[in-house]
Amino acid sequence: MIDGAPALAHAVRVVVVLGQHHPTAPPALLAAVLLHDAPELAPSDQLDPVVMSLLGPETLRIIRVLEAEHRAMATPNISGEQTLDRVRRLASDDMPSLLATTADKIVAFGSVLRRAARVSDPDVFWQARRPFRDQMPYFHAFRTAAAPFLPRSMACELTGLLVAADRACRGLPHTRTVPQHPTHRKDQPWPTPAT
Repeated sequence: MIDGAPALAHAVRVVVVLGQHHPTAPPALLAAVLLHDAPELAPSDQLDPVVMSLLGPETLRIIRVLEAEHRAMATPNISGEQTLDRVRRLASDDMPSLLATTADKIVAFGSVLRRAARVSDPDVFWQARRPFRDQMPYFHAFRTAAAPFLPRSMACELTGLLVAADRACRGLPHTRTVPQHPTHRKDQPWPTPAT
């Protein structure tokens, strides 16, 4: 189970989100996203040879980058500066992995917010999710670093979900938080920041 759903359902949701924001995603990226949680679920001695033989090195590389991102997320006391540096490296060297890990975060945030909306006492729900709440500074640093490089629609969705989760964690009422961009095109990235 991942995000309260079978692992396959979670993986398919991440592929759908990726496709909504990056409709021309290459097959190796889509395959990697479908398998991004495989390192946690598959026998460790079988994953690399099977993926390499069936899907190729690019798919395996992206899976391993996403595995490293999951480990970084779970690392206590990772600094905002470390997160910014890692995400900037992804943006400059590995956009497919940045897009995949962002889609994964969008699905995870959406899932936890939907579960919170269904409970009778949201405060109890959020109090029971201390690891998630403890990761909020990491998520904010990730969004800050990633947003300028993502398709605008993806950056807006991530921002809206992050703000909603942040408000919920602090016991504040939910408001419509997804920024609206009437002239936005899904394939239009944020401007690259000046260096």
